[in-house]
Amino acid sequence: MVRIRPLKGDPYCLGRSLIVLTRDDHLNITLIHELVHALGFGSDRNPHGRAFVLKYCDALAWWFGWDQEELQLQAHQWGLI
Repeated sequence: MVRIRPLKGDPYCLGRSLIVLTRDDHLNITLIHELVHALGFGSDRNPHGRAFVLKYCDALAWWFGWDQEELQLQAHQWGLI
């Protein structure tokens, strides 16, 4: 379930069943980010670790047609993977 709330705040994913976004979020890219969390990527200790970043690159490539290798190269250059 995805819930849009009118108040400001950070978007979040609660387990695998609820994604909360705000009206100010860039819905498509933020929703994909939270969907990757809902799929089980990321942990409480490291929510945006290597597995999350690789799956997020895969999702962005699939949904937006972006170059997956370029996304991963950029993530590597920024020290994310």
